[in-house]
Amino acid sequence: MLVLEHQFKSQVKEQEIHFLTTENTLQQELIVKKNTSLLFAIIATILGIIITLYLVLHVTKLRRSNSFLNTSNQKLYDKSYNDHLTNLYNRRYLEEQRFEEAKKSGKCSLVIIDIDYFKKVNDSYGHDVGDEVLVEIAKRLTQSMREQDIVVRWGGEEFLALISHETETQLQHALLRLTELIRSHVFITSAGPLSITVSMGICHIPDRTLLLSKWDTCIKSADGALYYTKEHGRNGAYLYTSKEMKALV
Repeated sequence: MLVLEHQFKSQVKEQEIHFLTTENTLQQELIVKKNTSLLFAIIATILGIIITLYLVLHVTKLRRSNSFLNTSNQKLYDKSYNDHLTNLYNRRYLEEQRFEEAKKSGKCSLVIIDIDYFKKVNDSYGHDVGDEVLVEIAKRLTQSMREQDIVVRWGGEEFLALISHETETQLQHALLRLTELIRSHVFITSAGPLSITVSMGICHIPDRTLLLSKWDTCIKSADGALYYTKEHGRNGAYLYTSKEMKALV
């Protein structure tokens, strides 16, 4: 009897030990799983911070690169379309901009503007003084133009303006304003004060699509009117017509 009781107690004790061992193992596994989950959470958080920092740094770098590229592109644009001496647009700009101008409504005129006796200025006072005159002429031209008008340095001492207008009277007023701004201005140069005048040749463009289909013809017509102005005393403006030249200034 005592033997059976002893065996029973031993079995119960073994089962309790087994149960405690199993429970301890489960608790350890739970602790390991909990620690593992916590470790994964910490690692995920750290990775998230690292990725976020990387993205922030990368975006900042891209923005700086884009800013640098935009600045570089603007400089290239300025070099391509701006005259470095006068800071006006150049010939290339107008030859490309005419495609946009042709889409607009209303009439316009091409005006070639040439500085009278400019070669004499260069020969008498030197090219530096000639450059000073060109810069000052560019300022007068810019001052005389409205927002819807365009003026560029065409080459040498020649400038070209695209003036928007509806009537010939409006065009004439624009040319008179331009002429007076130059005639009345005393050009202060390193060689002393100079009086400068300009000659102009105009080609009227009743339909802006002619800026595309007859561009070269329009330029030649304005150039012919300019030559006529020079042959008839300079310091004025003539409009090209199919019949005869017409004085506007």
